[in-house]
Amino acid sequence: MLLDSVHRLPNIVSASLRAEAAKIKKIDSEIMSLRDEIKSNKKHKLNAHSIKETCISLTNKKINLLQQLEDSFDSYLLSIKEQETPLLKQIANRKRLEKKLKAKLKARRKKERLKVDEGVYCYCGRGGEGPMVECDGPKCEKKWFHFACVGLTDVPSKEAKWYCQECEHSTNN
Repeated sequence: MLLDSVHRLPNIVSASLRAEAAKIKKIDSEIMSLRDEIKSNKKHKLNAHSIKETCISLTNKKINLLQQLEDSFDSYLLSIKEQETPLLKQIANRKRLEKKLKAKLKARRKKERLKVDEGVYCYCGRGGEGPMVECDGPKCEKKWFHFACVGLTDVPSKEAKWYCQECEHSTNN
């Protein structure tokens, strides 16, 4: 029933609905008592006719109240729809922005992965092809060096530590 779900509506609307529903309920009870009176006074046709006219009048009043109630509810729904439209546009804009940001972030991550994979090694700045030696300097920026670029021809022994020029200079100071 309509009144069962009224509690979910905002206070101003639910209060209006409750007030109108109370009026309708009162009219319904008046109509019911008039019907009972008609049944008990069937012998008095004049009185019964007057009671029927009152019932018709009350029923019309009830219809008018229901129409007013429907109009106010339609107005409320229209105001909600008017408020909803800008919010839906904001949500759509946020979703588009989020999608763009995700795409940019994905591209940036891919670019970073490529940098890590390709790596800028050695003094020459080329990739990691050919025989290379690792610098044992803990803060070495390049970390790996081509044998030819650092003047090596053989692999240094595992026990010996090897440092690039920058790291060797910083460890001696």
